[in-house]
Amino acid sequence: MEMLFLLMVIPRRCNFTQMGRYGNRGEQCCRQTAERSVDWLEMNMWLSAFAFKEGKGRNAIVIGPSFIKKAGKHTPYVGTFWSGCAGAVKHGLEILGIGVIDVDLHECMMLKRRCRPHWKKARRKKR
Repeated sequence: MEMLFLLMVIPRRCNFTQMGRYGNRGEQCCRQTAERSVDWLEMNMWLSAFAFKEGKGRNAIVIGPSFIKKAGKHTPYVGTFWSGCAGAVKHGLEILGIGVIDVDLHECMMLKRRCRPHWKKARRKKR
């Protein structure tokens, strides 16, 4: 948790040397911690439970598709997808956001996002 706090607080360039300087741990400890894998869904569930503890417990899971415009060809999963705002097919990425809403507090927290591969690229991978 300290590393996430440091990422938000450290001004300008944030690297392991800066984290060692501003944090309670050394540079090497920050490097070793960053190499570990993190279960982001579990962490975001814990954060949402902490953030929504003032509510009455009326929560709902929401799913929201989103389109991100991209110009390059080297980004993974880039292709042509429907953009609801533009009302047309555009070149870019399509992501699916999964979140939790607290009905009483009128707040939402993102739990996980998934990038949807383009159907032509997904078909090529199956072969």
